[in-house]
Amino acid sequence: RHAPGDLAHRREQGQQAVVQAFLAQLALAEAMVAAGRAQVALLVQASIATRFVAPDDPGSPLFGDGATAVIVGPVSRDRGIEATAHFTDGRYPDGLVMSVPGGCWFDQGRPLIHNKNPAQMREVFLSTADVCKDGIDAVLAKTAHTIDDVDFLCVFQGTPWLREVVHDYIGATGCRSVELFSQFGYMAAAMIPANLYLAEQQGVLRDDDLVVLTGGGTGVTYGATLLRWGR
Repeated sequence: RHAPGDLAHRREQGQQAVVQAFLAQLALAEAMVAAGRAQVALLVQASIATRFVAPDDPGSPLFGDGATAVIVGPVSRDRGIEATAHFTDGRYPDGLVMSVPGGCWFDQGRPLIHNKNPAQMREVFLSTADVCKDGIDAVLAKTAHTIDDVDFLCVFQGTPWLREVVHDYIGATGCRSVELFSQFGYMAAAMIPANLYLAEQQGVLRDDDLVVLTGGGTGVTYGATLLRWGR
């Protein structure tokens, strides 16, 4: 049992999956469909971050709003998810939080997304490419594939530079991708589904492509999913 103040603190600082939420949804849906507990699953992602960021916050230009929905169901044996990897790191609970600045989420005042601990947020920010690489390495290690086999790399784009940095860092010179951030900003859990949709619409993502999805969120949760695209 915890004292009320302690419990409130835990709620306020609890880890959030953010972009990783879609990969977690996907893993849960796959398990339910494979087990016969569901025939299809409807996964919904949404971001209304601009309502919770002060206009004068230096980070406000990074945030965008958007929503996506994904239907998951049975596919042929040579398509679908091949491997997943999910991780948590609880060392940075005070980086980016949503609460009343200087208080807790239930206090009087407007809850805002804000940087509560600049030192922690800096560590999270600088390690973003590292956790993407860790997730990709882990998911590839579960299969016989290497990064050279991957056709399309879908990196969550929380900043305008992250996609290119991750590509260079992991040596994904042959992987196709699409740039999303300049048009939509950071849309949290909707980033990866929107990326896949636009890539397919533009002909960049094609049937039978081997695809890696990677994402992470403040808290920190992160990971990757490897799949063969198509029905």
